[in-house]
Amino acid sequence: MDDGPLAGTSRSDAEDGEDAVAVEIHPTVAAAFRALDDAAVAWVLLRGVDDLAHPSGDVDVLVEPGSADRVDRALAAAGLHRLGVLGHGRHRFYFSWDPAERLWIGLDVVPAIDFGRFQHLRTPLAAGCLGRRRRVRGLWRLAERDEAWLFLLHLLLDKRRLDPSRREAARSAAHRVDATDPVGRYLEHRVGVGAAQDVVEIGRRADGREFSASASALIRRWTRREPLRVPAAWLATLAARALDLPFPGHPAGLVVAVTGPDGAPTRRLVQTLRTTFPGPRRVARSGLAARVHRRLGRLVLLDGGSRPGFRPDLVLALGPPEALRSPEGPASVVLDATRSPGEVADDATSAIWARLIRSMAPRGADQA
Repeated sequence: MDDGPLAGTSRSDAEDGEDAVAVEIHPTVAAAFRALDDAAVAWVLLRGVDDLAHPSGDVDVLVEPGSADRVDRALAAAGLHRLGVLGHGRHRFYFSWDPAERLWIGLDVVPAIDFGRFQHLRTPLAAGCLGRRRRVRGLWRLAERDEAWLFLLHLLLDKRRLDPSRREAARSAAHRVDATDPVGRYLEHRVGVGAAQDVVEIGRRADGREFSASASALIRRWTRREPLRVPAAWLATLAARALDLPFPGHPAGLVVAVTGPDGAPTRRLVQTLRTTFPGPRRVARSGLAARVHRRLGRLVLLDGGSRPGFRPDLVLALGPPEALRSPEGPASVVLDATRSPGEVADDATSAIWARLIRSMAPRGADQA
């Protein structure tokens, strides 16, 4: 069956310019975009059109306000599930593990355009940007000047530095915008006369040292214009992040025990999983700690030396195939320790994700 233009390669309806260039899209990302369309959610890709085939980070998507429940259902149907902790402003993160490509696919979905490390520089730009979006062969993209403006402000206000690999992209974006564009006019209103033209000139020069200094100056000017709201938003987000608590309604936690005849590989695997799993996670040393973290919705990792005092949700048994007997029970997986550490970690991630998906399925779904 034909999956439509988002199944693999997307080509613009336009006949010239950058829109005529084919866009490769990962199947899971394409399914997510189709699901949002099917749910009648107004959405637009914020940036990263060249990174959609094999995303190196989260895919950033702006959606209409008030669509959170529809977005949750649509993305779950596409295989992406919401994971994460409080303290990220209005961002909602959705993930899926691709076992074939051994790759996490993540969507960062927002109903507003906010800037800053703690999303404390808030704007009303979302409605206008959604209204000016353009359809590019099944892919909703920002208007060209909006796309360039938001990329520059993302570098200045979120990243606060210019990585050498992004220097040419910043120059290109700066040459496509003007201070009289809608985003430029808002910047003038919010920060002060001349702010938009300053950003344009800074982007065109693309000097790393000047870029960082200008980013700090722009944030200070913005904060001085909103001396109560900006610090309050900064503190609220910082406090929520410090709690490191999953959001209300987060999927139930999982306790995963990693066992094996040798302690070093199991410890290495636990450390890798703790570093790479995108949701909230903890390494527990006691049964009480494991129960608490599980109740809070975290992935709880136990190495071979831990004694939780109760049956884990999943056992990952690590060792050479000839020395391992498959553990009893459906929630046990044997991992071949003769494979590389990266391959073992990927196999473990596949097992954890499969178990997590089963835990989120409605009761009776397995029998349907």
